[in-house]
Amino acid sequence: MDTLAGMRPDAVKIWVDDFGGSVNKMDSAVYKAIITEAHQRKLRVFAHLYYAADAGRLVANGLDVIAHSIRDTVISDALVQQIKAAGVMYIPTLSLDEFAFIYAEEPAWINDPFFKASLEPGVYEMITSPEYREKLRQTPAYAKNIKGFEIALQNVKRLADAGVIIVLGTDSGAQPIRAQGFSEHRSWNCSSVPVSLPYRRSPPVHNMPQKLCRYPIALAAWLPVKRPTC
Repeated sequence: MDTLAGMRPDAVKIWVDDFGGSVNKMDSAVYKAIITEAHQRKLRVFAHLYYAADAGRLVANGLDVIAHSIRDTVISDALVQQIKAAGVMYIPTLSLDEFAFIYAEEPAWINDPFFKASLEPGVYEMITSPEYREKLRQTPAYAKNIKGFEIALQNVKRLADAGVIIVLGTDSGAQPIRAQGFSEHRSWNCSSVPVSLPYRRSPPVHNMPQKLCRYPIALAAWLPVKRPTC
């Protein structure tokens, strides 16, 4: 942690997920130590997670930001209040969850020029091919990914309604199918869900946001809320 802090990062991100049972999840003793050591160096801690139970334990141990949606179950009122009381921010990365299955269908935006322009060469032809669509439908996680996305939508709405700070994040660009640029605009419209962006002055302010700028932002294409006039 001393070496990491010497690089002047804004935050530390940890992975607390078994990736559908394919890898071992980080032991709680390890992430407790990381959170403690990071906070001693005035670094905030983000956690990649999937399960509600892990979210509760991480928040109880001082986590600052939940990175990625809770997708295994609709979160309880108690967990909503725990997250809010701790001042934990939430980054749902909904486009990541949608991209996990959506190309098996034919989304309305698949031929949008802006979407097509955001892709690397050859990706559009791949994701629109019948073979690729069928391959997605046959993946073991296909139904789970659809259900996880539906749960993610409910959870971000519950947290936003409770007053938890929702922060824009997409994980775009990590894979060619996660269209960089388009992913952000997929979420960037008017909706009744307020989303925040970290604000940074120049030179950069380290150790995560000293201040937050609040913007209304689009989850209107996904969330079951009335879309206001922009």
